[in-house]
Amino acid sequence: MNARYGIALASAALTVAAATTALAQPISEEIRPSYLRSPVRAPVNAAEFGLDLGYTQGFGNLNTGRTVSDTAGPGFALGLNLGYRVAPAFGFGVYGQYQNFAPTLSTSPTTASGDANVLGMAAGLQGTFHLLPFQRIDPYLTLGAGYRALWEIPEGGVNDNVMTHGFEVAKLNLGLDIRLSDSVALGPMVGADMTMFLWRNPEGAVGDTPIDNPSLSTFVYAGMQGRFDVGGYRSAQYTAISRNSARNSVR
Repeated sequence: MNARYGIALASAALTVAAATTALAQPISEEIRPSYLRSPVRAPVNAAEFGLDLGYTQGFGNLNTGRTVSDTAGPGFALGLNLGYRVAPAFGFGVYGQYQNFAPTLSTSPTTASGDANVLGMAAGLQGTFHLLPFQRIDPYLTLGAGYRALWEIPEGGVNDNVMTHGFEVAKLNLGLDIRLSDSVALGPMVGADMTMFLWRNPEGAVGDTPIDNPSLSTFVYAGMQGRFDVGGYRSAQYTAISRNSARNSVR
């Protein structure tokens, strides 16, 4: 009997010890999100600086009887954006972009290269809307409007440069901010604008001459942009809980 009681007591003690050990261990390990799915803090009241570089090309009418592609081939563009991030999902500012296009046969009659140049400039105001500002991958769209100019510099020409200019009626960019940190993002972007060239200015004392029957043209763009935020603070995403939910959770 004593032996049986001893064995039963020993078995009960081992069972209690095993159960205590199991309860002391975590049920499961914490599962952490991957790098791309991990949340980030968003800039608020911060100064924003953006640099972009990519491919650009124009289509449509330049002036009466001439198209943009008659004068300017594909080229590269370098852009600078200065802005203010008011809230995680919105910022506004100014933009500027320099373009260097490949000359065409109409610009350089002997060859399509040589010393001819076709240069462009665009500048204006814009607003940027961030769709997922607290996520590592943040899609955004930018809407703006401004002014655009195009310079034709013929091969070997002297005092025969021509500037065509007018309003950049609307500009739309779509892109992805891949957030490297709370204050640095890098990612691809594409965009297009609608431009109305209104004046043509040959080099010399003639000045601006209106373009007859102006019409819309467009310039497309694709490249990479880096965005840098300075100052302000970084806001974390939070989920609001109603009082009823909080009371139910306490009960």
